[in-house]
Amino acid sequence: MMMSQIKSINPTFALFHHQYRTGYSVGRSRGSVVLILLIFVSLLASQVFAEGTKDRSNGYEGLVFVGDDLWKPDTLDEIEKALREAPWISGINEPVTWKIIEPQEDSFQWNQMDRLFSILKKNNRIISITLTMGLNDPAPDWIFQKKGVRKLAHIGQNPHLKSFQHEIAMPYPLDDEYAEVWFHFIKAFAERYRDEAPFVAIHLGGIGDGPETFLPSNPEDMKQWEAMGFTDDKLISLYKKWIDFYGITFPSQRIILDVCKVFGDKERDGKILRGIIDCGISQLGHRFGIQHDVVHGRSDMKDYLSQVLMREYSKTIPVGLQSAGAFKNASPRVGDMDLFIYNVMEVNPKYLELWWGDRSAKISKLIHEKWQDAKKHSLEDLKDTLIKNGAYKETDDYFKQKLKEEKAKTK
Repeated sequence: MMMSQIKSINPTFALFHHQYRTGYSVGRSRGSVVLILLIFVSLLASQVFAEGTKDRSNGYEGLVFVGDDLWKPDTLDEIEKALREAPWISGINEPVTWKIIEPQEDSFQWNQMDRLFSILKKNNRIISITLTMGLNDPAPDWIFQKKGVRKLAHIGQNPHLKSFQHEIAMPYPLDDEYAEVWFHFIKAFAERYRDEAPFVAIHLGGIGDGPETFLPSNPEDMKQWEAMGFTDDKLISLYKKWIDFYGITFPSQRIILDVCKVFGDKERDGKILRGIIDCGISQLGHRFGIQHDVVHGRSDMKDYLSQVLMREYSKTIPVGLQSAGAFKNASPRVGDMDLFIYNVMEVNPKYLELWWGDRSAKISKLIHEKWQDAKKHSLEDLKDTLIKNGAYKETDDYFKQKLKEEKAKTK
């Protein structure tokens, strides 16, 4: 029997196999080889545990919105209100920052998450979870002070974030010391929530500042990566280990990779991302999915690497999209709604995530109706309508202009 087949029989054996093969113990202790072999023999005779595991990974679909900071005073009330008023909304994707949940080692703040799950169950809605270091102020200080995790200091490059042009210290993701503390955090979260019925998907966070595959890529950053022994193959291997761990730790959920540029070189990034995605498919099959987080209506996105990958893999694994911004205030960042829907239909995703700003019933219903109507038409017809209405654009320079404006403010 092949090892991949044995792992699929029972998640418990997969966990022991993972610990033995990688050297990581999810519970911070190492099992003996003899114990592993005994468990292996017993599992060949029984598949009871696997048969009793409910796979909820196909439940993440439809229109969802991205939740706000749960620790703000009114967020939970706003979430419940939005779900109650919009029956066409399937659920939410809730982003959670590590240092808020675990500000001190092994001191976990679960109260707001507990309340959120109660709201979801009460309203019969689903949730995907995005656990990250944090885009503006990543990682709790104690991991550097107490655990010896190396820092990779870099300057924030996203002009839409508070960290833009400010120094951020992220953990060096290839260090074993970092993997140990991140995995311990993820395991603690899983032990508390993975059996909750609304919990159908988790995003693969912890390698970069946020959930996306982006890594610091200024010339100074690249020198740091090189000095620390980084290579593209090591990054793919790291993701393989991460995917393996997440798949074992969350046996009922879909594991989602948020795909975007890695270093900004399209050819290089494409090789890295395809390598990671192929690992995910090989390890998890239908429980692995990918998502593009910055879909807009400023121009046709067909040549964006993330969109190319969504189309490329959409017949093999579940794919999803997230809007680049909120339509609520007619933000130039997100552009024209009809062109946005066209870009969505180029991929035809299983689910579509809207920003928190578009949680109102009026806006979300409009987007939902436009999305459902677009499914009745061909891409060619949708494009012809956009051209006729003067809404179709081949390219745009929004990001370059935004970058220029924000840099001028920091001088």
